[in-house]
Amino acid sequence: MPTDTGTMQLLSVGRIHPRKGFDQIIQALAKLSSEERAPIHYTIAGASKDQAYLARLKRLADASDIQIRWVLNPNDDELHGCYAAADVFALTSMPRQKSVEGFGIVYLEAGAYALPCLAYDTGGVREAIQDTITGFLVDVGDLEQLSIQIQFFLQHPNSRLQMGESNRTFALSRTWERVVEETLMHHQ
Repeated sequence: MPTDTGTMQLLSVGRIHPRKGFDQIIQALAKLSSEERAPIHYTIAGASKDQAYLARLKRLADASDIQIRWVLNPNDDELHGCYAAADVFALTSMPRQKSVEGFGIVYLEAGAYALPCLAYDTGGVREAIQDTITGFLVDVGDLEQLSIQIQFFLQHPNSRLQMGESNRTFALSRTWERVVEETLMHHQ
């Protein structure tokens, strides 16, 4: 995990698709002043087949003067490098029509790298993030709160590290056997 240099590496990993909510993070960053967001370095890594949506995201970022490092169609080594360089993981998946985020294993992958997570409270995401312990869950579409939580992570590197370590412990505890046991307990 990177050391505190006064900057923050923000990472999103996922298929470049409207349901993943990358535009939400860009809009939340745009709510910060240019001075507030200057220390934030944002990377988006994921498979991209929808070139029109990708172009729309790039236009949105350009219009707000937000610099994004794009790692498109990353291989395993590139993905590992993205996670290893990051300080915070953010993915704001949104329900679209009849499609919602399932379990949210990507948040546990981030936890394996000791990254705190920031996400919308939707679908199975709440099963993968313990709000205020391993990261923050924000109401879907609440760009103001999303922006505030990004700023919190920037301004509180010790909290960021503590939440990241809690997320690592949580992620490593989420074995299939444990998930099955918990599921069976809920259905008895």
